[in-house]
Amino acid sequence: MNNIDKENIWNKVLEKTDLVSVISEFVALSKKGKNYVANCPFHGEATPSFYVNAEKRVWKCFGCNKAGNALKFLEYHLHISPLEALKKLAEKANIDLSKHDSFFTNSENNTELKKLYEINKAVNEYFQYQMMMKKTPELYAFIKKRNLTREIIKEFEIGFASSNESLYNYLVSQKFDNYTIANASLINSNQGNFFSNRLMFPIKNTYGDIVGFSGRDITSKSDPKYLNTAETLAFHKSEVIFNYYHAQSEILKTNEVYLVEGQFDAVALYKINYKNVVAIMGTSLTLDHLKLFKNCKINMFFDSDKAGIAATKKHLKTILYFKNQFSIEPVFIINNLNKDPDELYNLDNGITLKKVIENKIDLFTFLFKNFETLKNNNSISTVEKNKEYSYLFEHIYYLDAELQLLLKEKVINSNIMSKEVYESFYSNYAKPNFALDKSFIKKVNSQRNFIKEEIEAPNNFNINKNTEINNYFVNDFEIPNPKRKIKSNKQFFARSQLIVEIIKTVLVNPSYIDDISKFSTSFIRSNVTKETEEYRELVLYALKLMKNNIYIENNLEQTISDDKNLSQERKERLLKAYDNLKDIQTLDKITFQNQSNILFEDKSNPKNIFNLKRGQNGQ
Repeated sequence: MNNIDKENIWNKVLEKTDLVSVISEFVALSKKGKNYVANCPFHGEATPSFYVNAEKRVWKCFGCNKAGNALKFLEYHLHISPLEALKKLAEKANIDLSKHDSFFTNSENNTELKKLYEINKAVNEYFQYQMMMKKTPELYAFIKKRNLTREIIKEFEIGFASSNESLYNYLVSQKFDNYTIANASLINSNQGNFFSNRLMFPIKNTYGDIVGFSGRDITSKSDPKYLNTAETLAFHKSEVIFNYYHAQSEILKTNEVYLVEGQFDAVALYKINYKNVVAIMGTSLTLDHLKLFKNCKINMFFDSDKAGIAATKKHLKTILYFKNQFSIEPVFIINNLNKDPDELYNLDNGITLKKVIENKIDLFTFLFKNFETLKNNNSISTVEKNKEYSYLFEHIYYLDAELQLLLKEKVINSNIMSKEVYESFYSNYAKPNFALDKSFIKKVNSQRNFIKEEIEAPNNFNINKNTEINNYFVNDFEIPNPKRKIKSNKQFFARSQLIVEIIKTVLVNPSYIDDISKFSTSFIRSNVTKETEEYRELVLYALKLMKNNIYIENNLEQTISDDKNLSQERKERLLKAYDNLKDIQTLDKITFQNQSNILFEDKSNPKNIFNLKRGQNGQ
């Protein structure tokens, strides 16, 4: 089956799907003009902001910004994979997929992955059986100490890995082959148990498949305290996070997530009815983790000891670096009791934990408190103190411009720093990308190199896994345009970075421009850099649309594709430039206007920003 045939499977199913009928199975829709509306099923709201356009076969929520087609709706609502969603839609549309069995089964990796899911499911049931039937005195004491009720054990599917029972023998008896057993990271080299005398937590992906396990030692004799499945085809610690599968509905509903260190911390918050909690499991936050938390407040709740403080700082860098790309905000839970969430719960069945978890501060307050703490810390040298101040100024870069000014005023008025000293630190260190941490950019860039906007279905047919609202026409829903998400930077040198950010902001927020004609003239006369040359045609094309009042900021890609006045070659150039801008952050209005004025007033280089000849325009 060639790629066209494969693509036609997806297109055919979507064409035969009645989107309104699919969504109506889960949501009560009401007709409103050419649209259908409802309260969004993905977040709590009193006023309907969920719109369905039957003609275009798309839906969009203007509250939480989720959007997509019928496939994406089922993925979100049922927590299933794209292929599973396709099968459900095909069945509903009476389309026989049996002719295309190879489409789903021919991938060698897919087959092996399926076997790993199957063996992990069997092992999870085995561990739960051991938990019920093989309670040792040590296990019983541990369960009692941790206040693990039957309900909690059932909810988190907690099991037990015994040292006396051979997992290998059990799996062989269940007809699993040695190759799959070895690849699942469940036994050691001599066929002994990889997990022994440990309380077991299954780790699931976003679709509920068990990809691995995390085991907590119950004897206080084994090291490490927590042992995770080794990296396998199914389990990549940089891609999964504990409890996300169960928490995702509440996260989508509240646009808020609580980030804790370990599984028992997550259990503690669940006990006091915080269902939107996930545990990082001792690893670093990654881009893949943060993609799960788009449009969310991320409440960081780590221990107040040195390790917890270090973890907060480490994760904060990653959150801030991707802050604009995923529209996420860090929030800090202040825990001064020197106990982790699990210990706090066990003090008084959650009363103290509830009080602590309500003690939240934002980034502005967090940074100011760190300034105060540093000022009053007389146990470190001036050199070390200045080094810590430098780190703080790297974080200041990620505050909004207004908050940066407020923080400056507060630090100076509190006699922490003089105006001159503050401005010196600011000019030297308030810059993006945490340059003082030499390994940070290398780490996040390595993550970016592995990011794909599309997932590859079996037989190499690509389907979009993370469909964004930008792919759907806002004007299809006859309501005002929503606020656009802000994307993050890719690396440019300072001047090029500024030019590209201004270009991206023009495309996303044209309302920031007071006079289109004046802006166009100023922009054309400004300076060009080699790195920004590729965006010449795109920005002038967009500015011409703006002048003619036919520009729609969420629809530029489609406008280019549909423009009959453009040659195919030019369309490809414009679309390539547009695609390359997707990871660039936008500027807020004040910064945009200030930086535009600075850029346009720079006469140091008489070269035209886009090297246009007299009479050349955007069309």
